[in-house]
Amino acid sequence: AVPAPAPAAAAPAPPRRVPYKAELGWWHFEHPRRRLGGTGSCYPACWGLGNEVVYQCKFGRIGCQNPRNWPSIDEYAAGWRLLAPFMKRFLASQNATANVTYARTAVVHFRCSDVPFSRHDEYFLLPRRYFDRVRAWLGARRSDWDSVVILSCPELPAAGAPASPLAAARCGDFVDVIAGWLGDAATICERNSAVALGAMLGAAALVSTGGSFSFAAGVARGDGAFFAPSLAGVGDFPEAARLAAAVPWASTGTHDRLGHGCVDDYATFDYAAAPADGCAS
Repeated sequence: AVPAPAPAAAAPAPPRRVPYKAELGWWHFEHPRRRLGGTGSCYPACWGLGNEVVYQCKFGRIGCQNPRNWPSIDEYAAGWRLLAPFMKRFLASQNATANVTYARTAVVHFRCSDVPFSRHDEYFLLPRRYFDRVRAWLGARRSDWDSVVILSCPELPAAGAPASPLAAARCGDFVDVIAGWLGDAATICERNSAVALGAMLGAAALVSTGGSFSFAAGVARGDGAFFAPSLAGVGDFPEAARLAAAVPWASTGTHDRLGHGCVDDYATFDYAAAPADGCAS
């Protein structure tokens, strides 16, 4: 007898969109994904509070900080307004609460460890144009702060391992460039994730350069004293201006990035000489 043909493989299910209703927000932020069997490419070695927060509203590989992964810009903005108190409560449960020591300090978080060297689609360097706008935004809030610090470490705090040779060699160079663009900024490294988040939660103003770690703190603050890039990853994003007008934090209104295709080798990349307006490739 001729064997029956094997059944055709089922088409993959379309990715689910990020939930933004209150009851779903409560579920995800009150029930950590790691207890629901969540995994990642390096779980649990590289798992930090930023991952914990973002993965709680992820389905598959969809990250809720990226506005492309929501049905619309309006729902993205409304969703984060709704989820902010759940985010704050979750961070507090992880001992991440506002540190008043930073009440007169503007904190700029710069993730440089696996980023940008991994060439992840959502993690790249930002051009000078972004930091010029950050400097103008901080200038408009000058009465709120006495100093600016860049919070950056060349290793992933959750991994408990030393920085990679490339991160150890280049992160300091990149931080120096950013400090120069901001005018006058010191640098600090805090390897304890909860303590670092406490600095961001308690700062007079918080600036993100991309990534879930500072995004988590910025959203949880809920006070408008948070500045972030579009977070839309690779590719053109013509909705950047509408995004900036809709979200409850400050943004540039442009999709700023120094795409990985513009960088031949991060080991020798001259960040200070990169195109001021960025590049998209």
